[in-house]
Amino acid sequence: MDIVNRVAVVLVPKKPYLDWANSFADGGPTILPAEAREHAVAFLVPDLELLEETQQFITENSARMFEYALLGWMEDERDWPKFRNHLTLREWFDVEVHDLLIDLGNDPIEVRRADA
Repeated sequence: MDIVNRVAVVLVPKKPYLDWANSFADGGPTILPAEAREHAVAFLVPDLELLEETQQFITENSARMFEYALLGWMEDERDWPKFRNHLTLREWFDVEVHDLLIDLGNDPIEVRRADA
């Protein structure tokens, strides 16, 4: 068991995201509010000294985090909301910060580039 030197930032979809995602359902399954947590996105970010520094990191990387969360549902960027800034991120997602990550796996963590 190892403690990981990262902080997890979890984006849990709120109503605006659910409405957006469900607009593509075309009669298929939709995401219910009770299922929002199942569609959360987690990011590992640097383990900064203070919570305020982590919040600043989130603010500075909001657009990128927002885009990865959208990409998980819809690849066509033309269907994404026009504004993908920090304010919109906070409107569309509950942003949770978890500062203790423990790796219970026995095998090494594999890393691959998400943008490759």
